[in-house]
Amino acid sequence: CEGVSEDFSVLNDFECQQNVNFVFSHSGINFKRIPNPGPDATNGSDVVATYTRNAGEETDVCIGRFDGNIDLSPTSVITLDVWGNAGPKSVTLSLQTVSGDVIEEFPSLILGEGSWETLEFAVGSQSENPDIGQFVILFDQGNFTSDVYYFDNMTVSGVVSTEEENIVRDIVAFPNPATNDFAIEYQLIENSDVNITLTDI
Repeated sequence: CEGVSEDFSVLNDFECQQNVNFVFSHSGINFKRIPNPGPDATNGSDVVATYTRNAGEETDVCIGRFDGNIDLSPTSVITLDVWGNAGPKSVTLSLQTVSGDVIEEFPSLILGEGSWETLEFAVGSQSENPDIGQFVILFDQGNFTSDVYYFDNMTVSGVVSTEEENIVRDIVAFPNPATNDFAIEYQLIENSDVNITLTDI
């Protein structure tokens, strides 16, 4: 990935753009990066993620954590390439706080015909929510199955963030919440003038 610029609209492509960290509720041992099982026009990536669902768990989840909270625009859409082999299955994207409280869930469906499908989740309905700290992907929620899934190229459009300009990263305000004084710390990818605007929403 030498020479590849960070693209914060790509949450994770399991290659050079890995801007979220994944953890798992029960089946971390069943998750790995592998060669793409069937490159096609929908997903021609060399490397993807594979995930075997834990049949002993009714709700087995993949948790993706941002570095801080994510700010969405009213037009934000999260897309995800998914491959399943076992017929129509539900795939639900759950936006949550960092402590795991559900903010909103967005259900979808894959045909599961052994080819790549791109799912779109219109998450812009949460554009004014400042508490989105992680997302959860639920494959075949509510069932006890051990199906194998492949997923890749998770992207988000219309993100409202200082990271979008690829100048500022790791911005933190503390204490939070604050009554009077607070501090803002940030890191610059390169030397630059910085303007900070506080807005009462």
